[in-house]
Amino acid sequence: MDAAGEGRGRGGRTVYGITPEGRAEFDRRLRACWGEIMPIVDPFQVALTFMDRLPKDDLLAAVRDRRELLRAGFGMFERALDGKRAGNAPRHVDECLRLSSAQYRAQLEWLEQAAEKIVNDDLP
Repeated sequence: MDAAGEGRGRGGRTVYGITPEGRAEFDRRLRACWGEIMPIVDPFQVALTFMDRLPKDDLLAAVRDRRELLRAGFGMFERALDGKRAGNAPRHVDECLRLSSAQYRAQLEWLEQAAEKIVNDDLP
């Protein structure tokens, strides 16, 4: 490797390596992420703040459509988990998918409750 952390790989391709300073910065940022709680700005939550702008039937249709999208998402997570297992990915990688799946499940439960409230004119 040369002074810039570059070397020549097979076929003349440039191979880059991380410097000790880069490793230290990565470690610092990784550890910082564990200790921070950042707000998640989801366009869906922005849309929720304006649900009163939709006619009741359109709002119910939007809720139904989103529930179907979330349900389809569960299949995507299962296929991704199966693929990761087949590829012998580390077990901790599965947890990212499980967390996303749990977030979808929480939103699906909320939507089911919201639909009932909309039907009963308790929302918006």
